[in-house]
Amino acid sequence: MPIQWRPAMAIDNGVIDDDHRHLIGLINSVAELCDRDFDQAALLKVLDSLKYYTVYHFAREEGAQRAAGFPDAAAHAHEHRRLIETVDRVIALVSREVAPDRREPIRAEITSLLKGWLIEHIIKHDIPMRPYVRNIRAFMGRSAPLSTV
Repeated sequence: MPIQWRPAMAIDNGVIDDDHRHLIGLINSVAELCDRDFDQAALLKVLDSLKYYTVYHFAREEGAQRAAGFPDAAAHAHEHRRLIETVDRVIALVSREVAPDRREPIRAEITSLLKGWLIEHIIKHDIPMRPYVRNIRAFMGRSAPLSTV
């Protein structure tokens, strides 16, 4: 079952949420590829895109947090590093030669790891940024209405 964006996940109704939607799309693509077949090359291509965009998003989010005076910025950056390590572990799993009879447990592990880290991260670690949205938007250069956050 793909991850669905929900309004409860919204942080800034702007750049950060756009990034999260993009990450959800990439994770859903990985899950779809795992469900359909186990095409290593296709999975690695999407996982490489996921890692690239994750690193990009985290750097942007951390810069916004620092500029906005978010008090948990250092702990948040540490959590980001942990999440990148998770993506690296998934890439390592997919990179290995996998016997057909071992693919199902690996599919389940990949899907669980990726879906879990993103949803948990948004809910537990990103939502506390909401009170800093005005400052984050100023840093990001986006001035969407604040009433929906």
